[in-house]
Amino acid sequence: WFPSQNKIDKFCQMSTSFDVAQIPALEASVTEQANGSSPYSFVALKSLLKLYTSTASPPSLLPTLLLLSLPVPSDFKTLVHLLPASHSASAEVDLGSALCLGDFTSFWSSASSHAGFCACAGLAGRVRDSVVRRLGTLYDDIDVAAYLKATGLDAVEECEGVEKVEGGKVFFVKEKVEE
Repeated sequence: WFPSQNKIDKFCQMSTSFDVAQIPALEASVTEQANGSSPYSFVALKSLLKLYTSTASPPSLLPTLLLLSLPVPSDFKTLVHLLPASHSASAEVDLGSALCLGDFTSFWSSASSHAGFCACAGLAGRVRDSVVRRLGTLYDDIDVAAYLKATGLDAVEECEGVEKVEGGKVFFVKEKVEE
């Protein structure tokens, strides 16, 4: 059973959003977000993290929750401040910091051996897509080698934000601005 994103958003706006009985529904939402079947929801992530911080021992989904916020660096920076002190210097925080700072090579090097990251189906693709969007926002094109380092890939794959690969460069799709 997976609740609809609309139901999750409404729940998170209610005063009962920090009721521990709601953890299973929020965990289901996080699973859907991670595998791409549901859109990203900062509100659901924040609510679940807040609930986890009030439990005696947060479950193993905590790393996934943090890693799921990585595609939106400002959200990661916000969520990391909700962590209990015992998690503030964790590998997840290091991964998030590397991604937020644009240190993609370090991020992919560490993420490839991180159990929480590897266990979350679809998460690598979602993070990779966000990296491509960030690169496309900053550049019209970049060298293939730089693209491969930034995305943690061995070869250029078809990606939503890539327009074409030509002459050793990757060209990004540019959004049209209406006047």
